[in-house]
Amino acid sequence: PLAVEAGGTAQINSDNIIDWGSVSYDGSYRDQVLRTGRLPEGEYSACVELRDVRGTPLATDVCASFTIVYPNPPTLVFPADGDTLASPYPVFTWTPLNVPPLYPLHYVLTIAEIIQGQTPHQALLANIPRYENDNLFTTSFQYPMDALPFDSGKSYAWQVQAVDENGFPPSANQGRSEIWSFVANSTSDSIL
Repeated sequence: PLAVEAGGTAQINSDNIIDWGSVSYDGSYRDQVLRTGRLPEGEYSACVELRDVRGTPLATDVCASFTIVYPNPPTLVFPADGDTLASPYPVFTWTPLNVPPLYPLHYVLTIAEIIQGQTPHQALLANIPRYENDNLFTTSFQYPMDALPFDSGKSYAWQVQAVDENGFPPSANQGRSEIWSFVANSTSDSIL
């Protein structure tokens, strides 16, 4: 029971009052919701029935409709797709995810070598990452001097994923940006 004075208001966390075993939903979404911690994008209705402590209905079929729309994932900015990099320590840059200011968020940067015959997508899925950092809080990152250097003339795929403090992606496409590639050419002294 939760006491609310007549004419008063109360903010209630659903976990405190809802028996999730009694909620009706499309069971085909169960695995996705359990895996991601998020409902899929779409139109929803939430209906409640309020009863007093004796079980007498105070309000029935109180419903509200709402829409869940996730923000777009990060967009890669630099190095541009297909660039040849002169610097052995490039700065990787992407756009931020559009979330509320106090929503804790971080980014995962993954870079993998593209082996001959692979697409950049296949390289990120199949190859051991050349470099991975899962604790980035800004939208740019300079490749560290103590990381495994890029091999001149080889191609690399890169991607960024946005995740929340629990590791769940709070955006479309599982929080993953598009996949871009670049060619390392560290023989030049110029810095990009």
